[in-house]
Amino acid sequence: MRGLICCILILAASIESTFAANYPFRLEQNKNGNVVTLIAVNDGPAPVHYSAWIERWSNVQSSRPWPLNQVAPPYSRTQAAVLYPLNAYQGWSFQYRSQFRTGNPGASHNPGAVYRLPYPDGLKFRITQAPGQNTTTHTDIGSFHAVDINMPEGTPVLAARSGVIIDTENRYGTGAKNTYFADKANYINVLHDDGTWADYAHLKQNGVAVYVGQRVKAGQIIGFSGSSGYSSGPHLHFVVQKNNGQQVISLPFRFYTKFGGPFSPVAGQSLLADYSMPNVPVQQAAQTYRFIQPQANTEATEGKSNSLAGQIGKMAHPVVTIGLVVMVSMGIVLAILAIREGLNRRKWQSQKNHRDGC
Repeated sequence: MRGLICCILILAASIESTFAANYPFRLEQNKNGNVVTLIAVNDGPAPVHYSAWIERWSNVQSSRPWPLNQVAPPYSRTQAAVLYPLNAYQGWSFQYRSQFRTGNPGASHNPGAVYRLPYPDGLKFRITQAPGQNTTTHTDIGSFHAVDINMPEGTPVLAARSGVIIDTENRYGTGAKNTYFADKANYINVLHDDGTWADYAHLKQNGVAVYVGQRVKAGQIIGFSGSSGYSSGPHLHFVVQKNNGQQVISLPFRFYTKFGGPFSPVAGQSLLADYSMPNVPVQQAAQTYRFIQPQANTEATEGKSNSLAGQIGKMAHPVVTIGLVVMVSMGIVLAILAIREGLNRRKWQSQKNHRDGC
């Protein structure tokens, strides 16, 4: 009689990503006879990098070499491995551990990416912490390149770059500069098309205005600033991050404004948000502005002319311009004809008076 003993033990996964603890990913087991298939189930909008390794097994072979080290795409079910007994007539067992982090280690930050200031046009705020200077809280690899922007509670927070919302936290109402609050900040994570994401943190309670899976555009309101978590006062913590395969790291990034091309943020800067350039995509704005601006200045200089030609030249529609030229030309012709007619009448009257006097 064939004997088959299958012992499957799954130990708790090690969670190391900031928002992996609540992320909807799991390794699922599907058993069919003496075959067990491990399925990586990713029910969320972000790619997931997962690892799994055998701690103990007996009389087992696998369709893939272990440890497993793979990426599950967003909203996917993919086969991780198939396990089955080496000798079907003997008992078999295995025990493994697994861990996962959101993000694809193969992602590479787009070197041409630029970020608008994450607050509305017309507002001006000061950067209080930035990389490469005397930082007090941005000391680990996940926040080294972060910036803090001083802003009053309730200020609208805008997406600095387009992407997909992959995680939010909304429930915390208080904050203080105390380690107790270190994991109690409200935040929004926006995944960019190059696989990196931006973290907007310390939002006010119920200050999240988006939902997981929502696609947002740069400049769109996503939340409201606050002082939740480890914080000494109202401000916005902004950082660009990626999963490097071992841990979540922060990345250098560049802001841009209407008044200058891409630049690295510096502590002490007071930056005015103004992106009033219609029909210019955000990712191109910093590159195209330097070409748009001289054209605008040239037009302004030429527009100072008070001549008729200058006024006509300012008209945008060619039909209007042609119509005005025709009207002006007709007016000039009629004026000349009127003058000639007047001169002829005066000459005729003078000749008539001379004849009558004779």
